[in-house]
Amino acid sequence: MSRFTQVLIGFALVAMALVSASSAFAQQPDDPGKPDARALEEKHQRMLGLFDVKGVVFTDADEAKGRLVVGVENRGLATAVQQRLKAFGVDPALVDIVETPPVEQMASLRDGVRPVQGGLQINFTNYLCTLGFNAVRDGVRGFVTNSHCTASQGGVEGTTYYQSLASTDPTPIGREAADPSYSSGKCPAGLSGKVCRWSDSAFVTDQTGGNASLGSIAKTAGIGSLTISDKFTIVGEGSAGAGVTVNKVGRITGWTRGVVSNSCVNVGVSGTNIVQLCQNMVTSSSVIVSPGDSGSPVFTIGSGNDVTLQGILWGGSTDGKMLVYSPMANIERELGALTTTASSSSASPPPPAKASIISPTPGSTLPGSSATFTRDDGVGVTDYSIQVGTSLGSGNLLHIYAGMPSSVTLTNLPTNGSTIYVRLWSYVNGGWFYNDYQYKAAGD
Repeated sequence: MSRFTQVLIGFALVAMALVSASSAFAQQPDDPGKPDARALEEKHQRMLGLFDVKGVVFTDADEAKGRLVVGVENRGLATAVQQRLKAFGVDPALVDIVETPPVEQMASLRDGVRPVQGGLQINFTNYLCTLGFNAVRDGVRGFVTNSHCTASQGGVEGTTYYQSLASTDPTPIGREAADPSYSSGKCPAGLSGKVCRWSDSAFVTDQTGGNASLGSIAKTAGIGSLTISDKFTIVGEGSAGAGVTVNKVGRITGWTRGVVSNSCVNVGVSGTNIVQLCQNMVTSSSVIVSPGDSGSPVFTIGSGNDVTLQGILWGGSTDGKMLVYSPMANIERELGALTTTASSSSASPPPPAKASIISPTPGSTLPGSSATFTRDDGVGVTDYSIQVGTSLGSGNLLHIYAGMPSSVTLTNLPTNGSTIYVRLWSYVNGGWFYNDYQYKAAGD
């Protein structure tokens, strides 16, 4: 059977926080005719009420273009959207309205495989989903799949799971142990009548007696294949931004890939009052998702079969050419720190350490109106944010809320000899922590 619900996507920037979680804010535009990122985001937040308009798919703040974007299922909604924008105090002239297909939650069949690994079919009650990835949480082994792949989305009911079917192998492989509730208190201010979470995820304790492979995802014979030929090995966790190619393995469409087209998308689930905050959207010219792929691990491929875990898939468009996934930072924000690699379970991991600015040298004088700030990765850090401003803790020159790359270049720095303040945030073990730095602007 399939169990999926149509969803509408929307953009907003915070993340399984943001807070965040996995989003990538573009650098503040140089064009003086464009609103800066902070002003644009402030207008974007006013648009949250658009999710009450049936057929609105997403909202976005496009910092690169200095424009707001609203996705709708059909262009006939444009007038209604524009009227609501005026009511929210947002000039419709700043907003592009684009036709976008709706997104659906996925869930519907495959073989029993041992050891249990990511990408395999799982069976619960009368439904089918995909196992995301094995993990250790608070010293307990288990796996992660979608919250909507439980007996009831949000809240723990002790759902029992089988692989691949209870009818062919009635021995349980796991029991639901952690599934945070959805509540209005988790929604951003201005989003009324909704309940929210930062990820569609749940943790299931292992009942295989150790017959599960930590750090392994089933690898099929090729793109689109369902035949297991090898395994991918998880070597770390990451935060993919727009333009990055990501892969997934699911029980219906197998191994597929696409490009992250938008990050930190707020998603409204049609027919419910649920909004998923700060998710990532992936698109392709071919089919990459189908009902039953819910829970699929999403990852980037490094050397050989080594992969970096990015999150778990939970939704997709009706044409199968777009999928939505919850980033790892969001999942661990709600479920707590997870061990997802085999190597990290065999020895004590190094203590976590916040990321640091390695260039320019802290305390130095910047070279001019343009400067590139480069960070290291820290230890155990799964997401990064940066603020650059003319006062401590401000981000009036640049504010990347989450998904900061290893280097960012500013071209709008003052050249009056003033003090420039940089705050580098690190997401570690379910919380955000920062280091502060000071620089002297070029000039007198």
